[in-house]
Amino acid sequence: MPAFDPPPLYVICDQEACERTGWSVVDFASACLQGGATLLQFRAKQTVGRSMLTTAESMVRLAEAAGARVIVNDRADIARLAGADGVHVGQEDLPPAAVRRVVT
Repeated sequence: MPAFDPPPLYVICDQEACERTGWSVVDFASACLQGGATLLQFRAKQTVGRSMLTTAESMVRLAEAAGARVIVNDRADIARLAGADGVHVGQEDLPPAAVRRVVT
């Protein structure tokens, strides 16, 4: 695997946290990109299906225009369908080998 150089500004865009403060997660992501973020992690624990895919696709388009990347939290299927750059998985999620089969 190639070496991973962490980006200067890596932002976790949590949909529920954004909504609690009056932001849409897409507007928050846009503001972060304008502020220099180069990697966004889309996190939406309470959102499923089409809504999550639509939001991820919007974030990917914004990030691509800004020369940034998007990682989707927990959902390899959404990451692949949205064209995201990767997926973040935790201990309770799919094992890495299964995630690799989904995203490649």
